[in-house]
Amino acid sequence: MKTTALSHRKMVLLALASVALLSPAVHAQTITSSLDDLILGFSSTAPGQTLDLEVDLGSISNFYNASGSFPLPALALQDLVDTFGANWFTDTNLSWGAVATTGRATGTADSHAPVGTLWATAPVGAFAFNRGSVFAQKAASANIETLLFAGAPGSLYGATSTSNSASAAVIQGSLPGSWTAQDQKTPGISFGNFYPTVDNTANIPPGGQVASYLYELQPTDTSGVPGTVLGELVLTQSGLSFETVPEPSTWALVGFGLGMMVMLRRHRRTAQT
Repeated sequence: MKTTALSHRKMVLLALASVALLSPAVHAQTITSSLDDLILGFSSTAPGQTLDLEVDLGSISNFYNASGSFPLPALALQDLVDTFGANWFTDTNLSWGAVATTGRATGTADSHAPVGTLWATAPVGAFAFNRGSVFAQKAASANIETLLFAGAPGSLYGATSTSNSASAAVIQGSLPGSWTAQDQKTPGISFGNFYPTVDNTANIPPGGQVASYLYELQPTDTSGVPGTVLGELVLTQSGLSFETVPEPSTWALVGFGLGMMVMLRRHRRTAQT
């Protein structure tokens, strides 16, 4: 009986060892961000906090072709905890935003956006970003591109990812090419172009959310033309998601439907009296 029990235990141990060998190990990877990728950045002004969390959210085409809402799992909540603490969502010093660019050489591969097109977030309720000339937006593009320069200090390209997300890296904010360095390159103007800022607070109300519009800014020589809102990036204690904004025609239909409901109710009340 003892021999049988020992043999059984050995078989169990061997089986567990085999499973362990077959299970893929979670390990860091090298990030290869590219132009047209939407880059998410978290930074903090808390005393002693010098690290940025940067996340490649993928091709911007995923957002201008979007419909409905969908989660953005490239941002791992554990990375926020590891970088800024377990109570990151109550930290009034923590902010976040996102930017993207076509670069200064060509437009998007699908011809959707011309050269010099920019994308940037602004807190819901803030003034809309206006589109600028090709010259002005190329200057801003250079500041965003620095986030992605291969081999540059503080660049997301070539950085070692976290163990929680293959698309995220923790980067020293004092390095040129980091989110903090490029975002604050010109005091009071994000990335030397977006006034007042692309950043939103990460201080989330209990059970609530904080949201930023994602603007597309195609170059124009006409002043005062606002960018196009593609949707909202929504941050909660559970993670980040993207939600598209209904077209004006959709709102018109909603308004028409509500108006008809009001008229029907009034008609019923009149008929009853």
